[in-house]
Amino acid sequence: RRYEGWRFASFDEGAAALRRLAQDGPRPTVLRLSDETETLIGLAQPDAIGASLEQPDAGCLAVVGFEGTEEDTAHRREGAAAVLRACGGTFAGDGPGERWAHGRYAAPYLRDSLLDAGALAETLETAAYWSRLPALYADVREALTATLTESGTPPLVMCHISHVYENGASLYFTVVSAQGEDAVAHWTRAKHAAN
Repeated sequence: RRYEGWRFASFDEGAAALRRLAQDGPRPTVLRLSDETETLIGLAQPDAIGASLEQPDAGCLAVVGFEGTEEDTAHRREGAAAVLRACGGTFAGDGPGERWAHGRYAAPYLRDSLLDAGALAETLETAAYWSRLPALYADVREALTATLTESGTPPLVMCHISHVYENGASLYFTVVSAQGEDAVAHWTRAKHAAN
């Protein structure tokens, strides 16, 4: 088993690299891409949340993981690295991937603390064909940001590609803002706007 990190200048550039791997191979076992905001906050590395704030130009972090026999893992890793480099990726070492693997289930526990502090912390997931993914990403971010800002609670909207397929990928959004007077109605309005 081996997990590693790759940096991309933008979410679109990273998504294009993931698409190429999903369609042309070799397919890693884990293939995940955080957008610029999620990378900056560090949700892809829950045990290092906030560490990237010192690097505001960090771009986007992709976590790429391989599981299998040593020979198979080495072969797929070498092929994937060539594709990721050709698509503009920069190898960030094993650290980011290993931190993600170790702490990937820790971030959801932050939600309770945020709620206790008066914050709204919610998620939503959607999927699209690769050709529609950039527009869907931009549209959902804009809808969430505009709706919550108009309600007086400007949000922090983060996203990552959580699952990749030959035809498309899943976008997983995390939204944090003040709760507003009625947190359920507040989130319901934002979620409907994003639909």
